Amino acid sequence: MSIPIEQRQIPRPDEFRLGIPVDYSQGSLQASELARKALDKNHIVELTHFPHDQEVLASFCSGFGPLMPKYRATGTTPADYVGDVRFRSDIKLEDRLATEKDGELRPHTAKSWGLERPRYFALLMVNPGWTNQPAEMNGESRFVRAQDAVAEMGLQFPDTFKEDFQILTSTPVRFTATHIQDETAHMPILFFVDGNGTLGLRYKENMLSVLTKLAPSIENGERYVEAVQRFDEALQTAPHIETLLQPGELIIMDNRVVAHARRTFVSTGTDDIGQVVINPRHLYNIHMQPDLYES
Repeated sequence: MSIPIEQRQIPRPDEFRLGIPVDYSQGSLQASELARKALDKNHIVELTHFPHDQEVLASFCSGFGPLMPKYRATGTTPADYVGDVRFRSDIKLEDRLATEKDGELRPHTAKSWGLERPRYFALLMVNPGWTNQPAEMNGESRFVRAQDAVAEMGLQFPDTFKEDFQILTSTPVRFTATHIQDETAHMPILFFVDGNGTLGLRYKENMLSVLTKLAPSIENGERYVEAVQRFDEALQTAPHIETLLQPGELIIMDNRVVAHARRTFVSTGTDDIGQVVINPRHLYNIHMQPDLYES
């Protein structure tokens, strides 16, 4: 399946924006209906005044599809589905996940390696922590669509675009998670999610490094990595949404179409008596509507 994209005239989608927030305080049922309509139209929606409660979050998000449990979770309580994201100073640096560090997170999609991946992914800000740093140093959230990244790639690299696009949408690759043993998909990193030519992606935040190491096992690996490198650059610079989430702000996105990222933040400081204090930044995340992709 293909869509008509000319080499030097790449169609840019409508402006990517959050739109008018949905106020959760008007009632769960009405908020759910409005959020679903916005999500279907824009692939992303923002809700405000959402309770900082795992049970409420799990209940509300289950209306968008069955919840996917956290890795190794075996129960059915909200804690088995809701991820608790904080800076982790209590474990060794090498043992921390990328989300448990204070560095910038590059655009990525949830469970990108998996044969079964969530259609929807949500982030709820519980506490934004310290936000008195210069712009782009407060853990700002970023969101970018695959379609915008492809359009940006066409503008930046018009001479190689058509071949790069063909390679990225037709070359199957298999990669794994850093810390999870799971069934892995064997499919392109760019794909189509519906009959209207909407582009989807599955992408790790260190995807370029991962695929460079896997190049010997990929068909035309050296040329493939060149295409990934150009797409990766375009993904970082494409038009995107950037927002400093406040307490009670919930973002739900179409995980097939939208990649999410995060700016760096200051993780530690000292109090008035010189003791080390930890940034109280705290989010919840949750995965919804498992989709089984071709392998």
